[in-house]
Amino acid sequence: MAEYKSANNASIVLATIGKLIPDIEVLYKDIHAHPELSMQEMRTAGIAADRLKKAGYEVTTGMGETGMVGLPARALLDGRRGDCPVQHSIAPGARLS
Repeated sequence: MAEYKSANNASIVLATIGKLIPDIEVLYKDIHAHPELSMQEMRTAGIAADRLKKAGYEVTTGMGETGMVGLPARALLDGRRGDCPVQHSIAPGARLS
């Protein structure tokens, strides 16, 4: 099983959060300057999808009209190599895609 160093991850986040705040503030103000009705948030969904794509996520849009799913580029972890703390039962020859 892989060990996770959450304290290390937290320190990385805390060290960089100050750099992110100005961008997040601009995003916050932009979204609130352009309100959209419930289930009609096309502009906001587009902004979120673009940001996820720029961050390296694989994005699927159009889920229930305005919904989306963003998965990290390496979303599927192979339990056979110890990448994931959850042990999976994978049939020999099965495709992991």
